[in-house]
Amino acid sequence: SSLGDGAVSALNWGNKIYIIMVGVFAYAITNFIFPKLSRMGEDETGFARMTRESLGWMLLVITLVSGLFLALSEPIIRVVFERGAFTADSTRITATALFYYSIGMVGYGVCEVLNKSFYAISDGKTPMVVSLIGICVNFLTAFLLAGVLEMGVGGLALASAISSLVMGGCLMWQINRKRKGSVTAGFLRNFLKMLVSGALAAGMAAGIYRATDAMGTGMVMTLLRLTVSALPACLAYVGVGWILKVEEIRSVVKR
Repeated sequence: SSLGDGAVSALNWGNKIYIIMVGVFAYAITNFIFPKLSRMGEDETGFARMTRESLGWMLLVITLVSGLFLALSEPIIRVVFERGAFTADSTRITATALFYYSIGMVGYGVCEVLNKSFYAISDGKTPMVVSLIGICVNFLTAFLLAGVLEMGVGGLALASAISSLVMGGCLMWQINRKRKGSVTAGFLRNFLKMLVSGALAAGMAAGIYRATDAMGTGMVMTLLRLTVSALPACLAYVGVGWILKVEEIRSVVKR
C-alpha cells in the first residue's frame, strides 16, 4: 500500500487473472487424480508413474500459457479490464503485475499437483514445511526487490513468482525421495524441451503482436491482434515440441 495509487488493486487484479488461468488446468488435473492416487498409495511404482504423468500434462499446458502471458500481458489486461475507471495507466501497472506473476505460473501448477500427491500418502507435514519456506522466501525477495531495488508492484509480483518456483522445486525433490521415479531424468529433459518451446512461442507471439501495431489499439482490434498472435504461437509450441521429441526418439533408436 506504500507503493502509490493503484498498487494494491493492480496486484489484486493481476493475481486474479493468473490464478484463474492456472486453476482451470491445475485444479482440473488434481481433482481428477487425487482419488486414484489415494487408492494406489502403497503401489509405489504406479503412484510415481501417475504423479509424473500428471505433472507432465499440467506442465505441457501451463508452460505455453505462461509464455503467452509473458508476451501478451498488457493487451490481455486491456481487453479484460480497460473500461470506465480502469484507465490506460491502470492497464500498464496491472500488466506489470501479471507479467511478473506469470514467471511463477509453472511453480504454482507443480505445487497444486504435488500437494495432492503428498496428501494421498497421508503426508501433510511436507507441504506445510515447504509452504513455510515459501513464505520466508517471499518476504525476503519482496524486501529485496520492492524495497532495496525499488521495483514496486513488479517486485512484489516477482517475489511471489520466485516463492512459487522454490516451493515447486522443493516439492519435486521431496516427492522423489518418498516415491522414487516420480521425477526422472527423462521427465526433466522433457520439461526443458517444454521451456524451450514455450520461450519460442512467447517470442513469436510478442513479435506478431508488435508487427500488427498498424491495426490499432481499440478493444476489437486488440482482441483480434491477440488472436492473430496467440494462434501461431500455440502451433509453434506444439510443432517445436514434436520435433524435439522425434529427435530424441531417433537418437534412442540409433543407440
